[in-house]
Amino acid sequence: MIDQLGIPILPGAAAMLRQGVQSTLHPGNRDAASRYTNMDIDLTDADILFDPQTSGGLLGAVPDQSVENVIDVLRQSGAFHGAAIGRVTEGEPGRISLKRDRAGISPL
Repeated sequence: MIDQLGIPILPGAAAMLRQGVQSTLHPGNRDAASRYTNMDIDLTDADILFDPQTSGGLLGAVPDQSVENVIDVLRQSGAFHGAAIGRVTEGEPGRISLKRDRAGISPL
């Protein structure tokens, strides 16, 4: 499960998207992801997740008890936007669930 509100968002990115500014690849990314994603959130809010300009991040899986330490090490090493964005849960194999677990987005 990915917590949409745990994903770091670059300053101004959501505002630009709300104004209709998006890459030509954006609709294709959203369409491709829809085959693998259960979205339990407002798709307007999820649009930022399909922006190809921000798809270069590193995603890793670590045991729950190591999350805080790994994030601390990442940040000490210069990856200042390291964040826990979700967790592996039981569910339909090969599917990603997007949920809204926190009160609001924290832009970088």
